Amino acid sequence: MEIKKALEHYFNELINVWDTKYGTYPKVAWDEEIDPLLYLSNPDEEEYVHWKPIEKTDLENFTEIEKTGCDSSS
Repeated sequence: MEIKKALEHYFNELINVWDTKYGTYPKVAWDEEIDPLLYLSNPDEEEYVHWKPIEKTDLENFTEIEKTGCDSSS
């Protein structure tokens, strides 16, 4: 199973379990550095928010990392 399909399966199962058990989307601790598009609610009194995964569409540029590699001698 390719990684994308495995992640889709995992998140679908996670959302189904939360929906069945709690009737909501999953909750996580709110983090102001996380893309707000993931959040479906405002932080509650314990600073938790409901969230839903979204597919990442913009690609990261790893050119600098690839140039330096994993040289442990420096």
